[in-house]
Amino acid sequence: MFVFLSSLLYLLHSATSEDSWWGTTSIYQVYPLSLQDSDGDGFGDLQGIVARMGYFQELGIETIWLTPIYASPMKDFGYDVSNYLEINPIFGDIEDFKDMLNSAHEFGLKVLMDFVPNHSSSEHDWFKRSVANESPYSDYYVWVDPLGYDGATPIPPTNWLSKVRTSAWEWSEERQQFYYHQYQAAQPDLNYRNSLVVQEMKDILDFWLDLGIDGVRMDAVSHLIEDDKLIDEPPSNNPNAVDELDW
Repeated sequence: MFVFLSSLLYLLHSATSEDSWWGTTSIYQVYPLSLQDSDGDGFGDLQGIVARMGYFQELGIETIWLTPIYASPMKDFGYDVSNYLEINPIFGDIEDFKDMLNSAHEFGLKVLMDFVPNHSSSEHDWFKRSVANESPYSDYYVWVDPLGYDGATPIPPTNWLSKVRTSAWEWSEERQQFYYHQYQAAQPDLNYRNSLVVQEMKDILDFWLDLGIDGVRMDAVSHLIEDDKLIDEPPSNNPNAVDELDW
């Protein structure tokens, strides 16, 4: 994990003092879906952001941070990515993105993209292939055998909970294993013990950095690695707990 994060830091800035801007810059978080609609379809988009560059400049903003604009079924506001190298058509296309990026730089603004390395959408091609146990994607996600069976019902390997307070394990009938998800079941966690996954993420970062973005805001990095010993969370022993899942 340390090596991976160090690699990301290396990608995002060099050793020159000019690259210390991120430590003091003023950042405006942009949720593209609601900022401005440029084509009348009811959804904010990249050209809508272009139209607001003067507004950001007047506010004294130095950097804009875009929440996810990648291809996504939008079950979690874009934090469920189905393709890290494509723009969600709701927002436009890659040419619209380039226009937005060029416009920002013309106004003296830097651009950060939200980067979601912990998990993908269950609609990502990687996950579909992983469910099918297709090489080399078999271990792109965290797959574990059931602890046992309660009758015909598979028992999750641990008592771990997701952020939405349900089991963090989802059963796949096709693969006959559980997969781990720190968030929704539609957001399976990627397996960072797999060097191929690490390289995929480096390649994705290279793609966007080569297009000219100034950096990324990394989402949910505290959840990148899980205990491979699969030890249950201990009970809280709180006699007043109202949540039966209060470990």
